[in-house]
Amino acid sequence: MKLLKNSKISYKLILSFILVSLFIVGVGLIGMQNMKKISNNATSMYEDSLQSLDALNTIKGNSLQLQTQFYLLVYSKDSSKLAETKDLMDRLKTQNNTLLDKFGKLNLDSNEKKLLNDYNNTLAQYRDARDKVVKLVEGGKYDEAVPALTESAKIRASMSDTLDKLIQYNVSQASDANTSNINVSNKSNVLIVVSTIVGFLFALVCGISVSTNISKRLKKVESFAHALGDGDLSKSIEITSNDEIGSLANSLNNAVQNTKYLISELSSSAQNISSSSEELSATMQELSSKMLTVNESTMDIAKGAQDLSATTEEINASSEQIGDTTYSLADKAKEALNSVKAIEIRALNIKEKASKAITEGNEIYKKQETDINNAIKESKVVNEIKELASSIGDIAEQTNLLALNAAIEAARAGETGKGFAVVADEVRKLAEESAESVKNIQEMVTKIDIAVNNLSSSGQSMLQFMTDYVQPTYELLMDTGKQYELDAEFIASISEQIASGSKSMSETIEQVTSAIETVAATAEESAAGSDEIMNSISETTFAIEEVSKAAQSQAMLAENLNKMTSRFKL
Repeated sequence: MKLLKNSKISYKLILSFILVSLFIVGVGLIGMQNMKKISNNATSMYEDSLQSLDALNTIKGNSLQLQTQFYLLVYSKDSSKLAETKDLMDRLKTQNNTLLDKFGKLNLDSNEKKLLNDYNNTLAQYRDARDKVVKLVEGGKYDEAVPALTESAKIRASMSDTLDKLIQYNVSQASDANTSNINVSNKSNVLIVVSTIVGFLFALVCGISVSTNISKRLKKVESFAHALGDGDLSKSIEITSNDEIGSLANSLNNAVQNTKYLISELSSSAQNISSSSEELSATMQELSSKMLTVNESTMDIAKGAQDLSATTEEINASSEQIGDTTYSLADKAKEALNSVKAIEIRALNIKEKASKAITEGNEIYKKQETDINNAIKESKVVNEIKELASSIGDIAEQTNLLALNAAIEAARAGETGKGFAVVADEVRKLAEESAESVKNIQEMVTKIDIAVNNLSSSGQSMLQFMTDYVQPTYELLMDTGKQYELDAEFIASISEQIASGSKSMSETIEQVTSAIETVAATAEESAAGSDEIMNSISETTFAIEEVSKAAQSQAMLAENLNKMTSRFKL
């Protein structure tokens, strides 16, 4: 019991809940076990009893139906019903065999298996007797079939007794299973009710016990807290347990002891602070007046440094502009040098192309002059063709005269000269055609002669144009290229001198700029230092004022602290 008292509250609550949970789990397990029994009994009742009863009753009904059919067949002596009876016998036999196989596969006990074995043996005897009756009916021996039918009826009665025993046995098993289910259900209800009542009472006792224990000790803590809130530090909590509330009580007792010591120390220190604050306030006022004087001097120094910094910035800006101009001049000189080199290259190209053009032009001129002169000489053949055409024309006129004379002579000769007249006529026609062709040739030769004269005149004009204009133009182009080359060399020399001078000027300006930047940096540092000093002085002055105010406030706080500590009861 002492161990439980010193245990933590969480452990006590957990233990109580665990015990209650165990009761609930126990009740649940018992209920599950009983429900499983009821379920198994219900399954057995359905599978082993109800299905068995259904199969057995069906077999019994089929047997009775078949026996009735046999009675009708034998006593009516109607052979036409034999086929119907045999068909019914085969159909019911198949159905009974299926039901017997299904019944044999059920969960049978030893008694059921014995009864089933007896039934199968009797069934074999019954089927033999039944087959005997069928054979007698087929042979028309109805009188002999009656005793055989009576014998088969006795065997069927034995079969029915066996089936009745099986049916009664399954009914008894179903009744036993039902009784078992009722008993299990009643026991489960009683056990669950008892367990629920016991669990409820146990949970109630645990809850009341734990809550009462916690409530009593919390009231002690609450009473102590009210006293502490009223400033009474003379009280303490008397709790001896080692759980969370006991630890809380010990911690609060220690806190009260520490608070009592702290308040006594605060009370003695507050008096010392009050006297020190008055001395500090007087010292701070004197120091504040001196810092105002230092602040004014620092402002003058900072102003001079700022003026110097502004002047150096203006000089530095001018130097940067000069430097930029110098750099720009150097860049332009470099660009001019590059352009001049390009001009020089183009001038060389022009000179080379002009020289090449002059050489090629002279060669072309000489070749064209030779070709034109040769063409003019060769064109004189046209005159020879003209003379030949004139000769051919004269020959054609003479031939025409000869043909005319021959025709006259043939006419004089009469019939003898007809063949010669025909030849003379053909010669005359040929002479006329030759004369016409010669005329056309002469016209064409005249046109060719005119064209050759024009071509000769144009060739001479072209040669004269090349001599008077083309060659002088090429020579002028070549002279221009040479002059461009000389000008480019001169401008390149000037550009190099400008670039070199700009570089020297740029280096000098960089040195001046560096020196100015050093001066500007020094001035800025001086100004910054002055600003920092001034800011520090301002901050110090402000801090002194704040310290002075704090000293006054500290004195007031010390006085208030004395008043507050006097409220506590030690």
